[in-house]
Amino acid sequence: MPPAKEYLEEREVRKMYGRLFRKWFCTSLIAIGALCWFLLPAFAGTDADNLIKNGDFSGPVVNGLPSAWNPWTSDVSGVSVNKDADGSFVSIKKEMNTTWYLRQRINTKDLHGKALVFSAKVKVEGINDFRYEYSGGRLTIVTSGKVVKEIALKEDCNWKKVTLTPWVVPDDVDFIYALIGFHTTKGKFSFRDVSLVPIAQNTAK
Repeated sequence: MPPAKEYLEEREVRKMYGRLFRKWFCTSLIAIGALCWFLLPAFAGTDADNLIKNGDFSGPVVNGLPSAWNPWTSDVSGVSVNKDADGSFVSIKKEMNTTWYLRQRINTKDLHGKALVFSAKVKVEGINDFRYEYSGGRLTIVTSGKVVKEIALKEDCNWKKVTLTPWVVPDDVDFIYALIGFHTTKGKFSFRDVSLVPIAQNTAK
C-alpha cells in the first residue's frame, strides 16, 4: 500500500530539518576555523613580538654585514647580504672547515618564566666535512657561555623553515645570545626571516 499522506508529510519535514542541520553544521565549522585562525597569533607570537632586530635583513648593510648583528670573528670572507624576489638573506660560504656565526644579545630581564621559540628559513648547499657530531649549519641559544638550545643541519635543503623547540627563560638569566651560522663544517649556508618570539606557556608544553 502507498504511504499515507501524513507519513509523506512527516518524511518531507524530516528531510527539511536534515538539510537545515547540515547547513548549520557546515557554517559552524567554517566559523570555528576562522576564529582559530584569528586567535592563532595570540598564542604563537607575531612579527611585532620578534626579539631579533633586523631579522629579515632589510636594514642597512655595514662593512658587508647586516645592521644589528655582530659577527663571530672579524673574518667576513665568504659572507654576504643578498636579495631575491622574496627579500633579503645572508649567505655564508666557506671552502675550509671552520666556524662562523652572526649573533645578537637579547635582554631577558622581563621574560623570566616565559617560553621563547627561535626559528629561521634556511637554505643549505653542499654542506660537508663535519668535524663533530654537533657540526653543521646551526641555530643556537647561548646563556652564560652554555648552549641551552640548538639544532645542527647536515643535509641540503631549499628555504626550509627550521624551528627550535620552546625554551623557558630561567629567573636568573637576564640576557641570552641568539646565534645562526656555521660550526666546524664547510659549504654554503643561507638564512632569512630569523625570529625569536615569546609564546603562550600552554603551547610550550
